[in-house]
Amino acid sequence: MPDAQVRIFHAACRIKDKRALAAFVAPIPEGADVATKLRRGFSGLLTRYRDERRAAYYVVSDGKVAMCWTVTGISSDEAAAILSECDSITEWGDVPFNEAVERALGRPIQLVQ
Repeated sequence: MPDAQVRIFHAACRIKDKRALAAFVAPIPEGADVATKLRRGFSGLLTRYRDERRAAYYVVSDGKVAMCWTVTGISSDEAAAILSECDSITEWGDVPFNEAVERALGRPIQLVQ
């Protein structure tokens, strides 16, 4: 069931900044595991989904900086569709990610500032 209240939030941090990294992973399911992978120099995309919040977390890292886009108001199937669309992203940023979400959901998303 599509939810008209889909929202996208973005956060970023330097992985070497322990305090910033702790705050960055705090809302992410299995955040401690995500932090461990990031500290070990992980480069790529990690995803998590929290069913009770209907929220998906897409964490991208180059080994130095981590970025997370949180998409709320979506089902696990919609989260999987977004992940599939993320395969086409070659340069990560708000615009490419938001476009991937819109393609996956088949509708424009109203961004919250």
